[in-house]
Amino acid sequence: MSSTKEEPYRIFSEFYDEFIARNCPDLHKKYLKIITTIIADKNLACDSILDATCGTGILMKMMADIGYRITGMDINKHMLLKARTNKLDVFQGDIQNFDTGQRFHIIYSFDSLNHLTQSSEFEATLVSVYKNLDSGGVFIFDCETNEKINRMKKERYSYDSKEYSFIWTNHDVSDGYVDVELKIAKNASYNKEEFVEHHLLRGYEPHGVERLLISAGFKMILFSQEFSGKDGSPSYAARKLTG
Repeated sequence: MSSTKEEPYRIFSEFYDEFIARNCPDLHKKYLKIITTIIADKNLACDSILDATCGTGILMKMMADIGYRITGMDINKHMLLKARTNKLDVFQGDIQNFDTGQRFHIIYSFDSLNHLTQSSEFEATLVSVYKNLDSGGVFIFDCETNEKINRMKKERYSYDSKEYSFIWTNHDVSDGYVDVELKIAKNASYNKEEFVEHHLLRGYEPHGVERLLISAGFKMILFSQEFSGKDGSPSYAARKLTG
């Protein structure tokens, strides 16, 4: 079997929604609950919302279906192709450096910020989010801790469907870092070609996240593990203070 190295999510995007539906059917329901609970509990304005790492748009569609006005952004053009099939309002952009030309009441990002493997990338992300929020706007997100990232090491999963199969392996890199390797095969391919995708994840400790938020001009208004349990990703909400 021949093997081709691919950019992250290039092949995975083709069956990402199917994979989530079969293996993590409640994942985006959890994210929806986090957002709607924070909006209600904090009495947040929510007339304009940006999903800053929308992927294929699963959560966006759930938000739109219950009446929220929402725009989506993602750096990965392959994931956006899937989002556009659902007629979602999406555009390509990098969460570390974007300017939408408008200001949102809420910006959120889930299952994404651990792809920022340098503190400077996290700082740049917060600066960009700040610039695109309305005064008093709120950034809602989750972020894995070092402990959670370290627990992921050496985990291995397999997946099979009619069209695709893959092996997901988490490789140890160093404390708080893991290399995710996806070996994907198209089952319908005559030559059964294998595609390999990698992405690196880094953990962030809550005190470090709060320090970065304060430096960028935010006040943390929520830190909670209520939605994911003690072994899950902490949820954060931070308010833009001025500007």
